[in-house]
This record gives sequence, structure tokens and C-alpha cells, in this order.
Amino acid sequence: MVSSSKRKFDAFKSIGDAAKPTGAELKAKAVRTVHALDVAALREIAIHAVVCHESQDSRPHRFQIAAKNAAKPPAPAKDFDSYSKSCWHALNTQYKRLSSSNQFEATGEVIAVLESSRQKIIKEAGPGTVWQTRRNALEVLRKICKSIVLCDVQVIRSELMKDGVTLSEFMGTMCKIAKSFSAVEREKYDDEGLLEKIEELKEASDDWEADMPDLEDLLAIFGR
Repeated sequence: MVSSSKRKFDAFKSIGDAAKPTGAELKAKAVRTVHALDVAALREIAIHAVVCHESQDSRPHRFQIAAKNAAKPPAPAKDFDSYSKSCWHALNTQYKRLSSSNQFEATGEVIAVLESSRQKIIKEAGPGTVWQTRRNALEVLRKICKSIVLCDVQVIRSELMKDGVTLSEFMGTMCKIAKSFSAVEREKYDDEGLLEKIEELKEASDDWEADMPDLEDLLAIFGR
């Protein structure tokens, strides 16, 4: 059952919905309608007015936020070289003086360092970042892969080669970043001589019999 207050409120709203009278007619009709309202109806009108006002007022506020965000300068480029150094240290020096059995046990710790570095890089070098950040990320991932392939600690290197997962995941991440490059950015990467270093990585992986089939996919992204 519709309350009397609700019907009166609907009648009040109909003032704006019908063909709008002008001047004295509009004022007289509004006065008659308002005087006929009870307290409950007046409360409904007040709530309706507040909601409509806030809804209208929020629009320019949203536009202002969007404009402010658009005006923000891009985030500065990030440098991931520290990850390359920490991975090289874990691969080549940290466990070098250990016995073969202890080096074997330490392989899990080395993989943890490699994986942590890869995860942090991909998290901070997404498609929305500036090209310099993604460029550096791809370069650092390449360096880490080269460190794995040329690892001096033979026990650790052997386990990583047999693992078959670590290098594959690094290659997958490199492909993902390379795909985020525009055609112009890929050309620029090549012009800087960095694509040649990826080709050198492929040669090293072939020479050292490292299984890196995704390298072909990576080079194909750059049209090689």
C-alpha cells in the first residue's frame, strides 16, 4: 500500500516532469503543493534534493581527479642492475668454496635468489612503465641468463641446466617485456646494439649446450 506521504511526494516531483508552467502559474502551483505536504513528505523531498545535489556535484570532482592524474609526469625510470649483481654473486662466488655436496644443497638457495629477482623485475616493469624501465629490465634479465649459462660453479650450473625451469621462466619474462615494446621501441632497442647482445646470449647457450628454445621466440618478436 502506497503511503499518503509517498503520493504527495510523487505529486511534488511531477511539477518538474510535466510541461513546465511559467511565471505566476508555476509559483501558485508550487505553493499549493508544498502547503499540502506533511512532515514525512518534506523529509523525503529534502533527502531527494541532497542526493541529487551530491550526484551532480561528484561529476566535476571526478573530472578534476582524472585531469590531475593525466597531468602527472611519468614515473622516473627504474634501474634493476642490483638484481643482476646479486644473482651473479649467488651463482659464482657465494658458494664457490663449499664442497660439491654443499654446493648441491645450496642450489635451492640460488634458485630462490634468481626467482625473487625475476619476480621483482616483472612486477616493476609492467606495460604501463616508461620504456627506459622496460629496456633496463630486459637487459638485466639477459645478463642474469648469461650468468646462469656461464656459471663458474659447475655443480650449481649443472643442476640449473637439468632443472629446465629457471631459464625457461626467465625467457618467458623477457618475451613478455619485449611484447610490451612498440614497433618504434623495438627498433630503438636494436639501434642501441642491445638486440645483438641477445643474439650473443643465444650463441653462448648453443656453445654451452644450455636448453633455451624460447630465445628463438624472443628474437622473433624483434623480427630476427
